[in-house]
Amino acid sequence: AEEQRTLIAVFTGRTTDRPAPPTPTLDALRLPDTLPVQLPSELVRQRPDILSAEAALQAANAQIGIAAANMLPRLTLTASYGTAQTAGIDAFTPQGLIWSIAAGLTQPLFQGGRLARQRDAAIAARDAAAARYRGTVLGAFKNVADALRAIELDAEALRAQNEAAHVAAQSLEIARQQQRLGAATTLEVLTAQQANARSRIALIQARAARFSDTVALYTALGGGLSSLDVVQANASAPTLRLGTSHPDSGRP
Repeated sequence: AEEQRTLIAVFTGRTTDRPAPPTPTLDALRLPDTLPVQLPSELVRQRPDILSAEAALQAANAQIGIAAANMLPRLTLTASYGTAQTAGIDAFTPQGLIWSIAAGLTQPLFQGGRLARQRDAAIAARDAAAARYRGTVLGAFKNVADALRAIELDAEALRAQNEAAHVAAQSLEIARQQQRLGAATTLEVLTAQQANARSRIALIQARAARFSDTVALYTALGGGLSSLDVVQANASAPTLRLGTSHPDSGRP
């Protein structure tokens, strides 16, 4: 129990020395009555892993531009020039003129091989970043698809368990009435009570599975599904109704 309270404190962003918030009951939790069976792919873009992979890809693309720019001569084109002071060369002839761009022009020519390899390495790094981005996006789509499928199965199981719990509760009430009238034995009532208890436990488990898989969907989307997202998705995709009623409390 203490470990669970500590875990709840961590999940809610609290330090362990602060008191944990009150533990909610299962009936106090609320989920949307419907969820879309299909979701726009744009919704997964808010996932931190996709944003990180996208930023890495953009940075890799920028490195290609930097490496390509480094291959160009860095020149300052001016009209200034000097003259050679070597003996035997007339300083006022074309052979004696030394333009200021000469040193800057020759440097990239001597380093061309190294700069080209740097560009090739940047291109390879970009390709690797693109592959990682593609893999991250495909993994995100798989997470969302698996969560949606699980929620769909949860809805079917929850409806079936809700009906079973309702029938078990009715059977128990009938057995009690028959016992009062002398038409049923105590053993039959106990058997009905056991069946009712098992059906209620199965219903609770089905409801807990629905909550768990809905959290998995919110996690797969990288931050949840806002009301606006649900409205927009419902407008263009079939929906799955998830709301059911508890046989005793009437809660969804």
